[in-house]
Amino acid sequence: GLAEKTSGDIRWREQELTPEHLQQLGGLVFQFPERHFCGGTILEELRLGHPELGQEQINKAMGEVGLGHLPLSASPHALSGGQQRRVALAVQLIRQPHLLLLDEPTAGLDWSMRRQLVSLLSKLKNHWTLLIVTHDASDLLSVADRFWTLDHGDLQEVDRAKLEAKETSFVSH
Repeated sequence: GLAEKTSGDIRWREQELTPEHLQQLGGLVFQFPERHFCGGTILEELRLGHPELGQEQINKAMGEVGLGHLPLSASPHALSGGQQRRVALAVQLIRQPHLLLLDEPTAGLDWSMRRQLVSLLSKLKNHWTLLIVTHDASDLLSVADRFWTLDHGDLQEVDRAKLEAKETSFVSH
């Protein structure tokens, strides 16, 4: 993880995780991941830390996020916001984590890009376990199977019907 735990333990499938195991378990896509791009090309971005990656793995990841048509020689900074988010997802998919952690994946995107990204997440959900953190649950209601809220360090499960009713009341007023 990015920070050491201060108390308690982190478990996956009944086993306590060490920081090393945690890094292998999860692939983290930050909020505004495009701010963290280091590669001058899409290919460089995908291969950062993994120079041994073959073309087949790269093509598979790019295809999985709907960007198989882009030239790998393009700068990731020249892409649209939605394309940049998908490149960031591809970077993590290449690592083959058990869990994809997404921090505010739709933040800062226009409604069209938000819909495209939510559609992609719905497809990825069929093959990957997603843990999505958001302040705007309405975008992601169709993707999630379970919901939690974090209130002053207390994690509580939220009933889908209650959350949907809350989102509907915001829309109707």
